[in-house]
Amino acid sequence: MSGQGAMAAERMNLNLLWCKAIAAELGRAGVRHAVLTVGGRSAAMVLALGQDPAFACVTRVDERGAAFLALGIARTTGRPVAVVTTSGSAVANLLPALTEAAAWGTPLVLLTCDRPPEERAGGGPQASDHLGLCASMVEAALDLPMPDAAPSALATLRAELAGVLRHVLPGPARGPVQINVPLQGRVASLDAGSDWQPRRLPPGPAEPLAAPASPPVEVEPLLAALGARPGLRGLIVAGPEAPVPPAWIAELAGATGFPLFADAASGLRRPAAPNLVSLADILVLSPALAAEPPELILQVGAAPVSHTLHGYLRRQSAPVLRIARRPVEADFLHGRIEPLVAPDRAALQRLTEALAPGDAAWRDGWLAAEAGARARREEALALAGWGDAQAAAVACAAPGFELTLLANSMPARLGNLFCEPGPDAHPILCNRGVNGIDGTLSTFLGALLGHGGRGLAIVGDQAMLHDLASLEPLAERRLDGCICLFNNKGPGIFDLSVWPEDAGLRARLRHRTRIDFGPIAAGFGLAYERAGDAASLAAALGRAAQREGLSVVEADLPEDSLFDRFPGAVRRWLGVA
Repeated sequence: MSGQGAMAAERMNLNLLWCKAIAAELGRAGVRHAVLTVGGRSAAMVLALGQDPAFACVTRVDERGAAFLALGIARTTGRPVAVVTTSGSAVANLLPALTEAAAWGTPLVLLTCDRPPEERAGGGPQASDHLGLCASMVEAALDLPMPDAAPSALATLRAELAGVLRHVLPGPARGPVQINVPLQGRVASLDAGSDWQPRRLPPGPAEPLAAPASPPVEVEPLLAALGARPGLRGLIVAGPEAPVPPAWIAELAGATGFPLFADAASGLRRPAAPNLVSLADILVLSPALAAEPPELILQVGAAPVSHTLHGYLRRQSAPVLRIARRPVEADFLHGRIEPLVAPDRAALQRLTEALAPGDAAWRDGWLAAEAGARARREEALALAGWGDAQAAAVACAAPGFELTLLANSMPARLGNLFCEPGPDAHPILCNRGVNGIDGTLSTFLGALLGHGGRGLAIVGDQAMLHDLASLEPLAERRLDGCICLFNNKGPGIFDLSVWPEDAGLRARLRHRTRIDFGPIAAGFGLAYERAGDAASLAAALGRAAQREGLSVVEADLPEDSLFDRFPGAVRRWLGVA
């Protein structure tokens, strides 16, 4: 159907004809997956997409989880993904995932099915301001007219959709868009009395939508502003969501000889890039390394996860080149930045030519410190004892998985320390757009759908509780993977924070939970195991890696392991205790 060729007449109402025309334009924009939530108003759109073999569709009950599922698919495929909702409060449930998508420029297409305008304005049931809810977080929005079978109306529809959908194609303005689709119907958009008759959708344009042309990248003024020259003590800091392929950054690091501080979710650890410093989160605490500051910082993508690395970067006075997906005017870590927006390969090669080679002694100092810390790792883990650190070391090294998702907040930070570099490609994902715990399980399931392989999600008990409804089984296909649950009975990140000496305050902020996750897993038909030490966790994850379907492995962790033993273990790891 979405091939836009001549279509045989079939019995449908006007709403369904209109939705099929929308589906055809989605196909031209590269949409191949759609996440459907069924309601009276969205029924025609659900049927139009579900009947079209061009789309892999999955159906969810919860709109909030549906949007995060779409986010996970888009993150792993790089393609735009459609999300369909009915009217009213359903649209408000998209906002948590939309917030994340807007921060990353993730191409979601929100198809918010709506009441006719006269019902919205006249207090009709299940009506809300769909466009107002999403306005601040979409790159473009379109409020469609009511369905119309006239060829001129369908041609106008296609042209208007093409204009909006260009924002989900690759480029600096890429991001989520909203298409609001008012449909007729007293109860539903497929009401039996709504003018069903044989209809034919006229053919439309068949060629794929073309991405907007990117403006030329001017590198020479940046090089002059940065004082770029060979021999500098240069530093590359790579967070999640780089605006260019990770291989290009790896080439830059290798050719310049700059040490590369790369987060686990940067795409630069597996496979490992040259001059990689994966333990920068603790090494920046070293007074010896801090004594010789960088002379130039290249920051790629989003900010790194670690607060210690944030502190290190804030203390630097070196010029900063911010390699970003879209225009940026300020950066909370740096007083002044020079932005390089969505550079092409030629721009990065010119940057490399101006900077190579860097200060080899500076690089070698960081790499030697990394090697020394790596040699002290097992000693530090023994000092930490059974708890979050040992569990992270086991989970991050678990074999048999092809993708890893790290939840906020502690799994992301622990993963940064324990997701070690390796030679093989292995995506590591983390929702660091706005750093929330919301939608973690849904994002993981979407990532499995998009990637197609077996995955491992490392989540805390708070993130797990926040997204339990997303464990609803998918009817359309089996997913293979494991949710490794770090249960330290509450938000353990607060154990690393400095609070006034007030036990009542700490107890309230720590908000300890007492949830039995075994019956919850059973209720969703998931295999479940509990582990109480590193050896049993490794064994349980090994079994999960061989099991069909989804499973939950719970690491039963001491409540205060981060508070009591982790800081001392980090000092031992650094070699100062």
